[in-house]
Amino acid sequence: MLTEIEKQGFLSILKKLPKRDLISLKDTVTKGQITVEDSNEAIKVIISYSNTPNSLFKRKKIVRDYLFQYLHENGIVVSVQSDKQHLVNKILELWKSDLTNSQDCLMQDDDSNSGEGDNSQKHTTTTTTPLQPVTIIQNTHINIHVVQGDQNIVDGSHLTLPDPVPVYQNNQSCHPINQSNGDKCMNNSSSATDQVLAETFVRWFYKMMNSQNPSMNETPEDFGPHHFWNDVRLRLLTVASNSENSAEQFEGCEMVSHRLLAITKEELLLFNPNISAEGVRSKKDPHGLLAISVCGTVHRGNDCLGIFEQDFGLIRDPRFENNWKIKVTALNFRCSNVTTMPKLEEDKDLLAIATISSRNNSNNCLVLQ
Repeated sequence: MLTEIEKQGFLSILKKLPKRDLISLKDTVTKGQITVEDSNEAIKVIISYSNTPNSLFKRKKIVRDYLFQYLHENGIVVSVQSDKQHLVNKILELWKSDLTNSQDCLMQDDDSNSGEGDNSQKHTTTTTTPLQPVTIIQNTHINIHVVQGDQNIVDGSHLTLPDPVPVYQNNQSCHPINQSNGDKCMNNSSSATDQVLAETFVRWFYKMMNSQNPSMNETPEDFGPHHFWNDVRLRLLTVASNSENSAEQFEGCEMVSHRLLAITKEELLLFNPNISAEGVRSKKDPHGLLAISVCGTVHRGNDCLGIFEQDFGLIRDPRFENNWKIKVTALNFRCSNVTTMPKLEEDKDLLAIATISSRNNSNNCLVLQ
């Protein structure tokens, strides 16, 4: 049975789960033989019917983000790039629990009721040298302007983009986006529409991301796996001020959404995108992929940490009119002394975001050219 400190620890961790996940986890632990009315009752049942810490940690509902947050709340500092197994070991050390068999407990998950038992959720980390959390740059002061405004976006599980204008979301008409020079030739009109489309997406995405940061003191907007295709891929690259870098790769809508959510919710970063023709660009390929690139500055509190650049590959969801979901994305952080708003390179190949190297297919690696 669990010790008292283990029970109290799991009580804190399980309180972070939404009710639907608690009910699902309760059904898995008890094989659906016990009915509960609320989250608190579900938590009590889960703890009562769990014999060892590993029997709970192996459940996919106990995601990495909850463990990272628990350690932070208890004053245990770990790398923001730590995987779930490392976090489990740290928690067991904190609880003075038996570490025996903890190394492979995460490989034995049988969370049959979670609906997450497929093999599409993958995480790969490659670190060239040990990397600490992003270094705060001293003596650099840039006012943070988090885009709020009337962004012509309505909350929902999909993003609706202008085609050409106005914007529609889930069959609801929003304020039209004015497109100047509408009497220009077809090429110019198409280019202008693509730019409006890209800027609309960027405003929506980072407003949603920044709302997850507790320092914003606002209700977090809806963000989760439903914004991504099931086989979405994420490549995350962090370059420190000494040029040491760390790369992570994730596959699957659950893994990708959890990792992106942790950036603002737990690592407390804020994105300040350069929403202009110099900071946002888009391009469509003949097969329907919409590639969008954006750059800007990244902040924590009153400190500007450096710059970011993110590429997206969007594909239209045929089930809805003019709705798009993220198919692939790559996010690069670079620590630097920022003096001006960053701009995208003139010769940047936007469609490189969709390139999957045939040489790396066995590793499911996303390759950016």
